[in-house]
Amino acid sequence: MLFTAKENVIKLYGNIYSGDGAWVSRQLEAIDGKYPTLAIHMHTNGGDVFEGNLIYNTLGALKSEVHVYIDGLVASMGTIMMLAASKIFIAANANIMTHAPSTAVRGTSKTFFKTAETLQGLETVFVDLYMAKTGKDKAYVEKWLDGDNFFNAKKALAEGLVDEIVTKVLPTKKINALKDMKIAAFYEAKDDSFSEDPELQSQQKQIQNSNTDPMKKELIEALGLQGVSAESSDTAIIAACKAKLEAEASKTNLEKKAKETLQAKLDTSAAEALVAVITTAEKDGQITAETKAHYEQIGKDSGIATLQAILSSMPKRESIFGKIHQSSGGSQPSATAKGWDEMQEKDSATLEAMSEAGHPQHETFKAMFKAKYNTDYNA
Repeated sequence: MLFTAKENVIKLYGNIYSGDGAWVSRQLEAIDGKYPTLAIHMHTNGGDVFEGNLIYNTLGALKSEVHVYIDGLVASMGTIMMLAASKIFIAANANIMTHAPSTAVRGTSKTFFKTAETLQGLETVFVDLYMAKTGKDKAYVEKWLDGDNFFNAKKALAEGLVDEIVTKVLPTKKINALKDMKIAAFYEAKDDSFSEDPELQSQQKQIQNSNTDPMKKELIEALGLQGVSAESSDTAIIAACKAKLEAEASKTNLEKKAKETLQAKLDTSAAEALVAVITTAEKDGQITAETKAHYEQIGKDSGIATLQAILSSMPKRESIFGKIHQSSGGSQPSATAKGWDEMQEKDSATLEAMSEAGHPQHETFKAMFKAKYNTDYNA
Protein backbone atom coordinates (compact mmCIF):
# COMPACT_ATOMS: atom_id res chain seq x y z
CA MET A 1 0.00 0.00 0.00
CA LEU A 2 1.32 3.43 -0.93
CA PHE A 3 1.56 6.05 1.80
CA THR A 4 2.03 9.74 1.03
CA ALA A 5 1.64 12.70 3.37
CA LYS A 6 1.59 16.46 2.91
CA GLU A 7 1.03 18.26 6.17
CA ASN A 8 -2.11 16.68 7.65
CA VAL A 9 -3.38 15.20 4.35
CA ILE A 10 -2.50 11.52 4.05
CA LYS A 11 -3.20 9.19 1.15
CA LEU A 12 -3.51 5.42 1.53
CA TYR A 13 -3.79 4.02 -1.98
CA GLY A 14 -3.51 0.49 -3.37
CA ASN A 15 -3.72 -3.09 -2.14
CA ILE A 16 -2.85 -4.11 1.41
CA TYR A 17 0.11 -6.46 1.19
CA SER A 18 2.12 -8.37 3.77
CA GLY A 19 4.24 -5.91 5.75
CA ASP A 20 2.04 -2.90 4.98
CA GLY A 21 0.56 -2.88 8.49
CA ALA A 22 3.85 -2.15 10.23
CA TRP A 23 4.96 0.27 7.48
CA VAL A 24 1.78 2.38 7.49
CA SER A 25 1.59 2.33 11.29
CA ARG A 26 5.10 3.76 11.61
CA GLN A 27 4.29 6.56 9.15
CA LEU A 28 1.06 7.44 10.96
CA GLU A 29 2.71 7.47 14.38
CA ALA A 30 5.41 9.83 13.08
CA ILE A 31 2.74 12.39 12.13
CA ASP A 32 0.39 11.78 15.07
CA GLY A 33 -0.14 14.75 17.38
CA LYS A 34 1.32 17.34 15.02
CA TYR A 35 -2.15 18.32 13.78
CA PRO A 36 -5.56 18.35 15.53
CA THR A 37 -7.07 16.44 12.60
CA LEU A 38 -5.64 13.99 10.06
CA ALA A 39 -7.42 13.71 6.68
CA ILE A 40 -6.92 10.12 5.44
CA HIS A 41 -7.73 9.79 1.74
CA MET A 42 -8.35 6.14 0.80
CA HIS A 43 -8.57 4.22 -2.46
CA THR A 44 -8.12 0.46 -2.07
CA ASN A 45 -9.67 -2.86 -3.03
CA GLY A 46 -8.50 -4.38 0.25
CA GLY A 47 -6.02 -7.15 0.83
CA ASP A 48 -4.40 -8.87 3.81
CA VAL A 49 -6.88 -8.95 6.72
CA PHE A 50 -4.30 -9.08 9.49
CA GLU A 51 -2.25 -6.22 8.05
CA GLY A 52 -5.48 -4.23 7.65
CA ASN A 53 -6.40 -4.90 11.28
CA LEU A 54 -3.06 -3.45 12.38
CA ILE A 55 -3.70 -0.28 10.36
CA TYR A 56 -7.25 -0.07 11.77
CA ASN A 57 -5.96 -0.36 15.34
CA THR A 58 -3.29 2.27 14.70
CA LEU A 59 -5.82 4.71 13.25
CA GLY A 60 -8.09 4.17 16.23
CA ALA A 61 -5.28 4.84 18.73
CA LEU A 62 -4.00 8.12 17.20
CA LYS A 63 -4.15 11.28 19.32
CA SER A 64 -5.20 13.36 16.32
CA GLU A 65 -8.82 13.12 15.24
CA VAL A 66 -9.08 10.95 12.13
CA HIS A 67 -11.29 11.80 9.16
CA VAL A 68 -11.42 9.35 6.24
CA TYR A 69 -12.18 10.48 2.69
CA ILE A 70 -13.14 7.81 0.14
CA ASP A 71 -11.68 9.07 -3.13
CA GLY A 72 -12.49 6.24 -5.52
CA LEU A 73 -13.16 2.78 -4.12
CA VAL A 74 -12.82 1.36 -0.64
CA ALA A 75 -13.46 -2.39 -0.74
CA SER A 76 -13.15 -5.49 1.40
CA MET A 77 -10.61 -4.97 4.21
CA GLY A 78 -10.47 -1.27 3.34
CA THR A 79 -14.03 -0.89 4.63
CA ILE A 80 -12.88 -2.12 8.03
CA MET A 81 -9.91 0.27 8.11
CA MET A 82 -12.16 3.25 7.35
CA LEU A 83 -14.33 2.47 10.40
CA ALA A 84 -11.50 3.61 12.70
CA ALA A 85 -12.28 7.22 11.72
CA SER A 86 -14.50 9.51 13.75
CA LYS A 87 -15.98 10.79 10.48
CA ILE A 88 -16.17 9.20 7.03
CA PHE A 89 -16.64 11.26 3.87
CA ILE A 90 -17.23 9.86 0.38
CA ALA A 91 -16.86 11.45 -3.04
CA ALA A 92 -20.12 11.69 -4.98
CA ASN A 93 -18.84 9.25 -7.59
CA ALA A 94 -16.97 6.91 -5.24
CA ASN A 95 -18.01 3.45 -4.05
CA ILE A 96 -17.78 1.05 -1.12
CA MET A 97 -17.73 -2.74 -1.52
CA THR A 98 -18.22 -5.28 1.27
CA HIS A 99 -17.85 -9.07 1.31
CA ALA A 100 -16.71 -11.83 3.61
CA PRO A 101 -13.00 -12.51 4.13
CA SER A 102 -11.67 -15.40 2.07
CA THR A 103 -8.50 -17.41 1.61
CA ALA A 104 -7.01 -20.32 -0.30
CA VAL A 105 -6.12 -23.41 1.71
CA ARG A 106 -4.41 -26.71 1.02
CA GLY A 107 -4.14 -29.61 3.45
CA THR A 108 -6.10 -32.16 5.44
CA SER A 109 -9.73 -31.99 6.52
CA LYS A 110 -8.57 -30.69 9.90
CA THR A 111 -6.77 -27.86 8.15
CA PHE A 112 -9.94 -26.92 6.28
CA PHE A 113 -12.02 -26.97 9.49
CA LYS A 114 -9.51 -24.78 11.32
CA THR A 115 -9.38 -22.35 8.41
CA ALA A 116 -13.20 -22.20 8.35
CA GLU A 117 -13.22 -21.40 12.07
CA THR A 118 -10.71 -18.61 11.52
CA LEU A 119 -12.77 -17.10 8.68
CA GLN A 120 -15.95 -17.32 10.76
CA GLY A 121 -14.19 -15.50 13.57
CA LEU A 122 -13.10 -12.73 11.21
CA GLU A 123 -16.62 -12.45 9.81
CA THR A 124 -17.95 -11.96 13.35
CA VAL A 125 -15.52 -9.08 13.87
CA PHE A 126 -16.55 -7.50 10.54
CA VAL A 127 -20.24 -7.74 11.42
CA ASP A 128 -19.70 -6.22 14.88
CA LEU A 129 -17.81 -3.24 13.44
CA TYR A 130 -20.42 -2.60 10.72
CA MET A 131 -23.17 -2.80 13.36
CA ALA A 132 -21.36 -0.34 15.63
CA LYS A 133 -21.00 2.18 12.79
CA THR A 134 -24.45 1.89 11.23
CA GLY A 135 -26.70 0.87 14.11
CA LYS A 136 -28.13 -1.93 11.97
CA ASP A 137 -28.98 -5.31 13.50
CA LYS A 138 -26.85 -8.43 13.01
CA ALA A 139 -29.15 -10.20 10.51
CA TYR A 140 -29.24 -7.07 8.34
CA VAL A 141 -25.49 -6.52 8.33
CA GLU A 142 -24.64 -10.19 7.73
CA LYS A 143 -26.18 -9.82 4.25
CA TRP A 144 -23.35 -7.42 3.40
CA LEU A 145 -20.94 -10.37 3.65
CA ASP A 146 -22.90 -12.54 1.22
CA GLY A 147 -21.09 -12.06 -2.10
CA ASP A 148 -19.79 -8.70 -3.35
CA ASN A 149 -22.02 -5.80 -2.28
CA PHE A 150 -21.45 -2.35 -3.78
CA PHE A 151 -22.67 0.89 -2.23
CA ASN A 152 -22.58 4.11 -4.22
CA ALA A 153 -22.28 7.36 -2.28
CA LYS A 154 -26.02 7.82 -1.75
CA LYS A 155 -26.60 4.22 -0.69
CA ALA A 156 -23.58 4.27 1.64
CA LEU A 157 -24.94 7.39 3.32
CA ALA A 158 -28.43 5.91 3.61
CA GLU A 159 -27.04 2.74 5.22
CA GLY A 160 -24.96 4.73 7.70
CA LEU A 161 -21.60 3.54 6.39
CA VAL A 162 -20.48 7.14 5.76
CA ASP A 163 -21.30 10.46 7.39
CA GLU A 164 -21.26 12.85 4.46
CA ILE A 165 -21.04 13.04 0.66
CA VAL A 166 -18.54 15.56 -0.69
CA THR A 167 -18.58 16.94 -4.22
CA LYS A 168 -14.85 17.57 -4.39
CA VAL A 169 -12.39 15.35 -2.64
CA LEU A 170 -9.50 17.77 -3.23
CA PRO A 171 -9.38 21.56 -3.77
CA THR A 172 -8.88 22.74 -7.33
CA LYS A 173 -5.41 24.09 -6.60
CA LYS A 174 -4.30 20.59 -5.48
CA ILE A 175 -5.61 18.72 -8.50
CA ASN A 176 -2.04 18.18 -9.77
CA ALA A 177 -1.54 15.76 -6.90
CA LEU A 178 -3.72 13.34 -8.86
CA LYS A 179 -0.71 12.56 -11.03
CA ASP A 180 0.88 10.75 -8.09
CA MET A 181 -2.27 9.08 -6.82
CA LYS A 182 -3.33 6.73 -9.60
CA ILE A 183 -2.60 3.09 -8.88
CA ALA A 184 -3.58 -0.28 -10.25
CA ALA A 185 -6.88 -1.54 -8.92
CA PHE A 186 -9.52 -4.04 -9.81
CA TYR A 187 -12.13 -1.30 -9.85
CA GLU A 188 -10.84 2.04 -11.18
CA ALA A 189 -12.58 5.41 -10.92
CA LYS A 190 -14.82 6.29 -13.84
CA ASP A 191 -13.40 8.42 -16.65
CA ASP A 192 -15.87 11.17 -15.80
CA SER A 193 -14.46 11.79 -12.29
CA PHE A 194 -15.10 15.42 -11.25
CA SER A 195 -17.19 15.86 -14.42
CA GLU A 196 -19.55 18.14 -12.51
CA ASP A 197 -16.74 20.73 -12.38
CA PRO A 198 -15.67 21.86 -15.91
CA GLU A 199 -12.50 23.51 -14.60
CA LEU A 200 -11.37 20.36 -12.80
CA GLN A 201 -12.25 18.24 -15.79
CA SER A 202 -10.09 20.41 -18.06
CA GLN A 203 -7.16 20.26 -15.65
CA GLN A 204 -7.49 16.51 -15.33
CA LYS A 205 -7.28 16.08 -19.12
CA GLN A 206 -4.16 18.25 -19.20
CA ILE A 207 -2.64 16.07 -16.52
CA GLN A 208 -3.39 12.91 -18.46
CA ASN A 209 -1.90 14.35 -21.67
CA SER A 210 1.26 15.66 -19.99
CA ASN A 211 1.82 12.49 -17.98
CA THR A 212 1.91 10.12 -20.98
CA ASP A 213 5.25 8.33 -21.33
CA PRO A 214 5.92 6.19 -24.47
CA MET A 215 8.40 4.03 -22.53
CA LYS A 216 5.72 3.25 -19.95
CA LYS A 217 3.38 2.12 -22.71
CA GLU A 218 6.02 -0.22 -24.14
CA LEU A 219 6.76 -1.64 -20.68
CA ILE A 220 3.06 -2.20 -19.94
CA GLU A 221 2.51 -3.98 -23.27
CA ALA A 222 5.67 -6.07 -23.00
CA LEU A 223 4.90 -7.31 -19.50
CA GLY A 224 1.11 -7.40 -19.89
CA LEU A 225 0.59 -5.21 -16.81
CA GLN A 226 -2.98 -4.84 -15.57
CA GLY A 227 -4.68 -1.76 -14.12
CA VAL A 228 -2.11 0.79 -15.31
CA SER A 229 -1.59 2.91 -18.41
CA ALA A 230 0.99 5.29 -19.85
CA GLU A 231 -0.62 8.04 -17.73
CA SER A 232 0.03 6.15 -14.48
CA SER A 233 2.68 7.34 -12.06
CA ASP A 234 6.09 5.67 -11.81
CA THR A 235 5.10 4.34 -8.39
CA ALA A 236 1.98 2.73 -9.83
CA ILE A 237 3.96 1.14 -12.66
CA ILE A 238 6.47 -0.29 -10.17
CA ALA A 239 3.63 -1.64 -8.02
CA ALA A 240 2.08 -3.28 -11.10
CA CYS A 241 5.43 -4.85 -12.03
CA LYS A 242 5.80 -6.19 -8.52
CA ALA A 243 2.28 -7.64 -8.60
CA LYS A 244 3.02 -9.26 -11.98
CA LEU A 245 6.22 -10.88 -10.70
CA GLU A 246 4.48 -12.12 -7.56
CA ALA A 247 1.64 -13.58 -9.61
CA GLU A 248 4.08 -15.35 -11.96
CA ALA A 249 6.07 -16.71 -9.01
CA SER A 250 2.90 -17.93 -7.35
CA LYS A 251 1.76 -19.60 -10.58
CA THR A 252 5.13 -21.31 -10.98
CA ASN A 253 5.05 -22.58 -7.41
CA LEU A 254 1.53 -23.91 -7.82
CA GLU A 255 2.47 -25.73 -11.04
CA LYS A 256 5.56 -27.20 -9.37
CA LYS A 257 3.56 -28.42 -6.38
CA ALA A 258 0.91 -29.90 -8.68
CA LYS A 259 3.57 -31.81 -10.63
CA GLU A 260 5.19 -33.05 -7.44
CA THR A 261 1.83 -34.21 -6.08
CA LEU A 262 0.97 -36.01 -9.33
CA GLN A 263 4.41 -37.67 -9.48
CA ALA A 264 4.06 -38.84 -5.87
CA LYS A 265 0.69 -40.41 -6.68
CA LEU A 266 2.12 -42.11 -9.76
CA ASP A 267 5.09 -43.44 -7.78
CA THR A 268 2.78 -44.78 -5.08
CA SER A 269 0.52 -46.48 -7.63
CA ALA A 270 3.51 -48.03 -9.42
CA ALA A 271 4.95 -49.33 -6.13
CA GLU A 272 1.60 -50.85 -5.14
CA ALA A 273 1.22 -52.48 -8.58
CA LEU A 274 4.72 -53.96 -8.36
CA VAL A 275 4.02 -55.43 -4.92
CA ALA A 276 0.81 -56.99 -6.21
CA VAL A 277 2.54 -58.59 -9.24
CA ILE A 278 5.46 -59.95 -7.15
CA THR A 279 3.11 -61.31 -4.48
CA THR A 280 0.99 -63.13 -7.07
CA ALA A 281 4.07 -64.55 -8.83
CA GLU A 282 5.50 -65.81 -5.55
CA LYS A 283 2.18 -67.36 -4.61
CA ASP A 284 1.96 -69.07 -8.00
CA GLY A 285 5.44 -70.52 -7.59
CA GLN A 286 6.91 -68.55 -10.49
CA ILE A 287 9.51 -66.94 -8.23
CA THR A 288 11.00 -67.88 -4.87
CA ALA A 289 12.07 -65.92 -1.84
CA GLU A 290 15.64 -66.07 -3.16
CA THR A 291 14.75 -64.66 -6.61
CA LYS A 292 12.12 -62.19 -5.41
CA ALA A 293 14.54 -59.24 -5.11
CA HIS A 294 15.81 -59.90 -8.66
CA TYR A 295 12.36 -59.67 -10.20
CA GLU A 296 11.45 -56.63 -8.08
CA GLN A 297 14.46 -54.84 -9.57
CA ILE A 298 13.35 -55.79 -13.08
CA GLY A 299 9.96 -54.22 -12.36
CA LYS A 300 11.58 -51.02 -11.04
CA ASP A 301 14.08 -50.67 -13.87
CA SER A 302 12.05 -51.84 -16.87
CA GLY A 303 8.48 -51.32 -15.73
CA ILE A 304 5.51 -53.45 -14.71
CA ALA A 305 4.61 -54.37 -18.28
CA THR A 306 8.06 -55.87 -18.93
CA LEU A 307 7.97 -57.83 -15.68
CA GLN A 308 4.51 -59.18 -16.47
CA ALA A 309 5.71 -60.27 -19.94
CA ILE A 310 8.60 -62.20 -18.37
CA LEU A 311 6.36 -63.85 -15.78
CA SER A 312 3.77 -64.82 -18.39
CA SER A 313 6.32 -67.15 -20.00
CA MET A 314 7.08 -68.90 -16.71
CA PRO A 315 4.98 -71.93 -15.62
CA LYS A 316 2.82 -71.63 -12.55
CA ARG A 317 3.06 -74.22 -9.79
CA GLU A 318 -0.04 -76.34 -9.35
CA SER A 319 -1.39 -76.36 -5.84
CA ILE A 320 -0.82 -79.53 -3.78
CA PHE A 321 -4.44 -79.50 -2.89
CA GLY A 322 -5.39 -79.41 -6.56
CA LYS A 323 -3.26 -82.51 -7.06
CA ILE A 324 -4.87 -84.12 -4.08
CA HIS A 325 -8.25 -83.35 -5.53
CA GLN A 326 -7.22 -84.90 -8.89
CA SER A 327 -5.70 -87.99 -7.23
CA SER A 328 -8.72 -88.68 -5.10
CA GLY A 329 -11.25 -88.00 -7.86
CA GLY A 330 -12.61 -85.02 -5.98
CA SER A 331 -13.48 -86.91 -2.81
CA GLN A 332 -12.29 -85.81 0.63
CA PRO A 333 -9.35 -87.81 2.10
CA SER A 334 -10.29 -90.07 4.96
CA ALA A 335 -6.93 -91.13 6.42
CA THR A 336 -4.76 -88.95 8.67
CA ALA A 337 -1.06 -88.70 9.28
CA LYS A 338 0.38 -86.84 12.24
CA GLY A 339 3.56 -85.76 10.35
CA TRP A 340 1.60 -84.38 7.40
CA ASP A 341 -0.90 -82.50 9.58
CA GLU A 342 1.81 -80.85 11.68
CA MET A 343 3.76 -79.68 8.62
CA GLN A 344 0.63 -78.47 6.88
CA GLU A 345 -0.24 -76.42 9.96
CA LYS A 346 3.22 -75.13 10.91
CA ASP A 347 5.28 -75.14 7.70
CA SER A 348 3.08 -75.48 4.63
CA ALA A 349 5.67 -73.70 2.46
CA THR A 350 8.24 -76.45 3.11
CA LEU A 351 5.61 -79.11 2.45
CA GLU A 352 4.83 -77.43 -0.85
CA ALA A 353 8.52 -77.31 -1.76
CA MET A 354 8.97 -81.02 -0.91
CA SER A 355 6.33 -81.88 -3.50
CA GLU A 356 8.68 -80.83 -6.30
CA ALA A 357 10.67 -83.60 -8.03
CA GLY A 358 14.36 -83.31 -7.23
CA HIS A 359 13.82 -81.97 -3.74
CA PRO A 360 16.06 -83.82 -1.20
CA GLN A 361 12.98 -84.81 0.81
CA HIS A 362 10.72 -85.56 -2.12
CA GLU A 363 10.55 -89.30 -1.25
CA THR A 364 9.63 -88.41 2.34
CA PHE A 365 6.87 -86.22 0.97
CA LYS A 366 5.52 -89.05 -1.17
CA ALA A 367 5.48 -91.37 1.85
CA MET A 368 3.66 -88.79 3.97
CA PHE A 369 1.22 -88.16 1.15
CA LYS A 370 0.36 -91.83 0.86
CA ALA A 371 0.01 -92.16 4.64
CA LYS A 372 -2.37 -89.21 4.64
CA TYR A 373 -4.45 -90.01 1.56
CA ASN A 374 -3.86 -93.72 1.06
CA THR A 375 -2.84 -93.18 -2.56
CA ASP A 376 0.38 -92.59 -4.44
CA TYR A 377 1.46 -89.05 -5.22
CA ASN A 378 1.55 -88.22 -8.93
CA ALA A 379 3.61 -85.13 -9.70
